[in-house]
Amino acid sequence: MFSRSRTLVAAIVAATSGLSVAAMAATAENPSSGSPSAFGRNVSAPVVEKISYTVTADGKTRSLEGMSTLTVADALAAAKIRLDADDEVSLALDSRVKDGASIKVVRVSAQTKTEDYAEDYTVKEESDPTLAKGERRVVTKGVRGEGRRTVKIVLRDGREVSRQILAEAVSTPRTDEIVKVGTKETGALPAPVAAAADSAPVPAGSARDIARSMLASYGWGADQFAYLDRLWQRESHWNHTASNRSSGAYGIPQALPGSKMASAGSDWRTNPATQIRWGLGYIKGRYGSPAAAWAHSQSTGWY
Repeated sequence: MFSRSRTLVAAIVAATSGLSVAAMAATAENPSSGSPSAFGRNVSAPVVEKISYTVTADGKTRSLEGMSTLTVADALAAAKIRLDADDEVSLALDSRVKDGASIKVVRVSAQTKTEDYAEDYTVKEESDPTLAKGERRVVTKGVRGEGRRTVKIVLRDGREVSRQILAEAVSTPRTDEIVKVGTKETGALPAPVAAAADSAPVPAGSARDIARSMLASYGWGADQFAYLDRLWQRESHWNHTASNRSSGAYGIPQALPGSKMASAGSDWRTNPATQIRWGLGYIKGRYGSPAAAWAHSQSTGWY
């Protein structure tokens, strides 16, 4: 009897609320079923809470508040952040924002640019057993590469992260420099070249002895004298009054102009020791050693 009454009441409520009799009856029979009750009892609903979060974009970080139903896309819209197709977001756009979340936006862009370029050549050394040890000879002169390129540059928050060459027109091909480096142990030195007709004679061994005695003070061993002897024999035949009529070079080291040697002494015109001191200092500063200076002279004809 009680059951029929409850069913009848359910039918009446259903008629006024738009629900089916069966649905209302089922609810009446089982009030704890989780569906809304016709008798006014509410079931549990998701809890909506207030949350706080931060959004970082374009170099600025903003602290915002919202409800826990917000998605990342909603949060960006609330912060008035517009996304471009290539921009990156630290969280999925359709995910819910959690309290204390940090949303970061990275602006990704690409630009095309046409520019001139210059590419330095590299120096490659090759051993050569036919050259004296320490001697260096340039067999292929290096040439810097030049041209024009169209490149695609990718930027992340304004910083370049990659560069791709789309087109290139080379005006000067790059050529690496090839240098032969001697490995042959030095034996007997070649016979001295006869002095030029316009060079005054030098007492045997005097200037050479002075130079040999100075080597150690420049940090060189006795082995370096062989290269120095060849170098200055070629330049002046060790003549302290030797003068090049065409260039104006003067003295044992053939300083150009000769007056440069005044830094070593006011008697630079007449004193072999002053000329040698200046010449050794020049070699030390420019080449590091007589061997290197001789190698340069061999490859270029001057030092």
